[in-house]
Amino acid sequence: MQIIKQFGINGDKRQLYNLTQNQDIRISEMRGQRVKVRAYVIYEQPNQDGELSQVFKCITEDGQIAGTLSKAFIQGVMDFLVCMETDDLGEFEVVEKTSKAGRKYIAFKA
Repeated sequence: MQIIKQFGINGDKRQLYNLTQNQDIRISEMRGQRVKVRAYVIYEQPNQDGELSQVFKCITEDGQIAGTLSKAFIQGVMDFLVCMETDDLGEFEVVEKTSKAGRKYIAFKA
């Protein structure tokens, strides 16, 4: 596992470990909701085929750990952080979009 970006962990390695190892809810189950974030981590880990996959996990305002492997969602988070020149997500909305091929996917909305 390689940490790409983190916020709100404040050097608490136990919290970082728990964040990467646990999940209470999928981000995809939060469609249409605004989510306030206390802490998050974006990291890479090998999938079943040995290829690296990025993972986004966050601790919500109510203490739940939410996560996703969605490339579109994670890219949206990364783009937001670059544009805002900060590591603090604050809050976001999970929106559903449709690809040109008609497939539904989740996306990040500030």
